[in-house]
Amino acid sequence: MKTVLSTCPYVPPEWVAAHDLRLRRFRPGDARSAAGLAGGAGVCPYARDVLRAMEAASVTEDTAGVVITTVCDQMRRAAGLLPGTDSRPVLLMNVPTTWQTPAGQQIYVSELRRLGRFLVSLGGRAPDDRRLADTMVAYDQARFALKECRRRCSGSRFSRLLAEFDEQGPGVSFSPSASGPADAVKLALVGGPLWAEDAELFEIIESLGGNVVLDATTSGELVMPDAYDRSHLADRPLEEMARVYGRIPDAFRRPNRALFEWLGRELAARGVQGIVFRTCLWCDTWVAELVRIREGFGLPVLHLDVDGATPGCRTRISGRLQAFMEVLR
Repeated sequence: MKTVLSTCPYVPPEWVAAHDLRLRRFRPGDARSAAGLAGGAGVCPYARDVLRAMEAASVTEDTAGVVITTVCDQMRRAAGLLPGTDSRPVLLMNVPTTWQTPAGQQIYVSELRRLGRFLVSLGGRAPDDRRLADTMVAYDQARFALKECRRRCSGSRFSRLLAEFDEQGPGVSFSPSASGPADAVKLALVGGPLWAEDAELFEIIESLGGNVVLDATTSGELVMPDAYDRSHLADRPLEEMARVYGRIPDAFRRPNRALFEWLGRELAARGVQGIVFRTCLWCDTWVAELVRIREGFGLPVLHLDVDGATPGCRTRISGRLQAFMEVLR
């Protein structure tokens, strides 16, 4: 099956799957030492590594195209740097910043339709409402199973499961493993997208006696869509998809009160004791929220600013996390 590449949670994998294609929503690897790959000038470290990952993947036979969205100025810039070809075209999909108006939802619906035409041009098949609804239900059920596993998984295990689901879709087996120790310090990881190597960040936290009980990054639970209203799937499945995906909270939304409402609810429900606020260099969208994060929830906050994946600055991160954990105990 041909694959479409993206890193954005606002590109619904069920919409791609309904077109008989596969969306691979991936976490880029840290490519700072990569040679022979273009791209990266004038973009943040994350966008740089996304560019290089997409360029490397575009040489494989099953990669049909690339979808980048406008939720981030750095990624918008990356879309212009990534060379599209007849066999590996690039679509820049517009995602509205203002989310609470009917006009905003209609813009998103029209962009999903434009994405659908793009998928057909890649060799996909436009679905009827029945096929789309069935695909949406399959993804809904898989996400429900994944969320159920969350209650019984350590932070590192759940992060791996979520990454596998993003890469492979609902065929992933969501067997839980042991949860973190009962006396572990409960942490929330908040911020922008993660690299593939950031699995190590969760493991470092666990080695220090903590556990990430809430992954509120834009690679984690924060951007998992709510369940579909099944009564709306029979006659208007695409509009229901737009409604649910349009409610995903994020720092780029304006207003972004849904982000803080979601955080407030989940931090309290999971008994979080401290927040690790992780931002990428140049990510003004998330850095601008630091003051509100510090003042809004009455919890200690550790700000980690990084220029790549965790292994690249492991020593600095480990030392700061250890000091933070000692404060929380």
